[in-house]
Amino acid sequence: MLSSLKIEFTTDDSSFSYRKSSNMHGLLMQLISPEYCEKLHSMVQIPCSQFLELGEKKFWHIKGLNEEAFRNIIEPVLNATETEYELKDGILLKFVSKEIRLGTRKELIERFYSASEPDRFINIEFLSPVSFKSASRYVNLPDLRLIFQSWMNRFSAASDMEMFDEETLLQLIDNSSVRNYRLRSIPFPLENATIPAFTGSMTIKINGSATMARYARLLAEFGEYSGVGIKTFLGMGALRLVPNTPGKRGTE
Repeated sequence: MLSSLKIEFTTDDSSFSYRKSSNMHGLLMQLISPEYCEKLHSMVQIPCSQFLELGEKKFWHIKGLNEEAFRNIIEPVLNATETEYELKDGILLKFVSKEIRLGTRKELIERFYSASEPDRFINIEFLSPVSFKSASRYVNLPDLRLIFQSWMNRFSAASDMEMFDEETLLQLIDNSSVRNYRLRSIPFPLENATIPAFTGSMTIKINGSATMARYARLLAEFGEYSGVGIKTFLGMGALRLVPNTPGKRGTE
């Protein structure tokens, strides 16, 4: 099961920004059971991501990657009757509306098998700061190995399907390239640290077989739920796939 909960909210803080993402994580932990909070602390891959979308209207997105996450994280927030909350720094939030959308990994896999001619251009818009960790160091660049590896590992952890395979990963890397990008560096603050990250947009082109192109898109579509990179449960790594515009399919 894949689930996406979108909460519109208002706040009394006129300067409210993505920097409050980790505070929203704190609020989320208040809304779920203490027993499941304890379980989350022991998980290597948490089957849930959350992030803020801030514009004219403000939205809090919480996304579950399996039925366990839906039952223990999404459902308690969806069913909560309170509408006003105070973050730990004193900021007040008021929930205006909640919208739930459900899907399945099976649907992604069915699209994988049914697509006759795969779209080889994957347009990604990063909605919150993205960073990776490799060899104990932060990486604030869109490294294709780290992107595909992140999606494969998260898919495996959230399901009973083993998606990570070094040979397949190498084939993905060898048959993909960044065709265009518009990125900027941005810091992501936590309580005791600041993580170097990036945001913006990019297009990945997949060469090779049709199967390889479909597989890459399956991972990317799953990434709309899982996010990419580190600390997606704290508000990092959110992304959206942007449909290709006819005649503007990346840089041929």
